[in-house]
Amino acid sequence: MIKFGENLKKLRQWYGFTQAKLGKLINVSDTTIRSWEIYGIEPNLTNLAKLADILKVTVGQLIGTEYLDIV
Repeated sequence: MIKFGENLKKLRQWYGFTQAKLGKLINVSDTTIRSWEIYGIEPNLTNLAKLADILKVTVGQLIGTEYLDIV
């Protein structure tokens, strides 16, 4: 995943979610969210789809294969 961690962090912050809040929404720990954002660990497909749905983007935008237009 090309820019997944960066995009996840930008989108999470754009929506005003803490790592803990986003984690609760998809039923993972804040440590898991942090590992995705910082350490390049990739989520499974189920969690990837949940994130895209909550953050209102496509999976391609989230992982960096499609253009993501956020401030």
